[in-house]
Amino acid sequence: MRSFNLSQGFYLFQPADFSRLLPVLGHAPLRELVLFFETSSTVEGPPTAGLSGLEKLSIHWNLYDNQREPGSSSTHLYNLIRPSLTTLVELRITRLSEQLLVNFDLRLLQPAGDTLRVLQWFVPSHDESILDIVPEILPNLVTLKIEWSKRFVWQSALWKVCIF
Repeated sequence: MRSFNLSQGFYLFQPADFSRLLPVLGHAPLRELVLFFETSSTVEGPPTAGLSGLEKLSIHWNLYDNQREPGSSSTHLYNLIRPSLTTLVELRITRLSEQLLVNFDLRLLQPAGDTLRVLQWFVPSHDESILDIVPEILPNLVTLKIEWSKRFVWQSALWKVCIF
């Protein structure tokens, strides 16, 4: 099998192509990977394990749960992240749909607590508990970008301005 000598990669693909792409990339000394799922579709088949040893991982996640398997899109996403949790310095998860990542438990990222410095995350619900969870599991963050679903932001005042 042919391999690459890359330190960064950016890939735009259909979900069905992903399981064929990873074995080829697994032999490359990648430190940074950007995955962009270009079309909305349902996750199918068993989850694919991501690459290990990554320092930066960005995923534009546009996949939905399989109707027969609630939470399946979160399981697939976690399997992409899990192999690099202890080496990640930067993790960015963005999305196109309001319905994604509803069941993803951020506590699963706790193994990255010592190394992760940058987190960008999408919160698809009105759940403000992320503000309690993140400092508990990721105490070494220096940059945090949270994007709440636009349909919920108008319902809550997340920040209170205090002038001393």
